[in-house]
This record gives sequence, C-alpha cells and structure tokens, in this order.
Amino acid sequence: THETQARIVADTRVQAWGKEHVVSAIISCMGLAIWSFGFLFVLTLLISRQSERLHEPSIRRKFGFFFNGFKGTFYWWELLVKRTDVLLLYIVTFVGVFSDTAKLIMYNALAGIFL
Repeated sequence: THETQARIVADTRVQAWGKEHVVSAIISCMGLAIWSFGFLFVLTLLISRQSERLHEPSIRRKFGFFFNGFKGTFYWWELLVKRTDVLLLYIVTFVGVFSDTAKLIMYNALAGIFL
C-alpha cells in the first residue's frame, strides 16, 4: 500500500509536522492565533474603554466602522459576531483538513448560524 504524506511545498523533502517542521509550525500557528484573535481582543478593549463616548466625532472617526448603525449598547455586535463569522469562514476555506463536501456543509451551517 502507498501511504500519503503531507509535505512542505517550498521543500518537498520536509514532511509536514515532522521533526524538521514542528517548531516552525507551532510558531506559525501561535502567530496566526495571536493575529486573528488578538486583533479582535485589542479592538474590543479599545472600543469598550470608549463606550460612553461613542457619539463623539473623534471616536467615530477612529472606530465608527465597527459600530455605526448600532445602538450605543450594541457596539460589540459587529466585533464579536460578524468578525467571528469572517474568521470562521477563513478557517473553513483555507485550512486544508476539510473535504469539499464538508466545506459546503460548514458554509451552509455558518450561513444559518450567522444570518
């Protein structure tokens, strides 16, 4: 039987998640997690600190994209729900562990959940 092994595209001699790859893979995964979730966390923290002043022009100019159109107490909706929606779609699309059929099912599930 022929066993399929995942290889690194840049150097096909290196097996994915093998001895030579595991350190860089872990660092890469940590960086993606920090960049993806860290951005949302910091942005939410910055906006929540200004939650009493969201109507001021200077705050609207900096952060208005994320809360314009919502009532003052619901500024977090765009950050929490809609950005999480986009993040999950990216994961389903770009992480290669899902089959095409599974991706279609997950796209429909995400569309139903975040509608």
